[in-house]
Amino acid sequence: MSEPEIRENARKALEDHAWQDAYEAYISLRDHEELTGEDWAGFAEAAWWSAHPNESLLLAPSSISDPRTISSNSRLSAALIAWSSRMRCR
Repeated sequence: MSEPEIRENARKALEDHAWQDAYEAYISLRDHEELTGEDWAGFAEAAWWSAHPNESLLLAPSSISDPRTISSNSRLSAALIAWSSRMRCR
């Protein structure tokens, strides 16, 4: 499967709330190419909802690496970023 197909599958699975499928697709995508900020945010959200909360908290800050993501992030992703940052300060 090509990288564009993997990305499309990951985003579709995320949209459908198929959390584990999205999580696995983002892992595959990460192993093949650089993720965008939107991809990192989706990866973090999929990780959270597929019972990988620790990984989600580690992934969330990566989503702000792409300035376009800030305006398109879901509230959950924004909350995960804030929470992750707070937890690292402890």
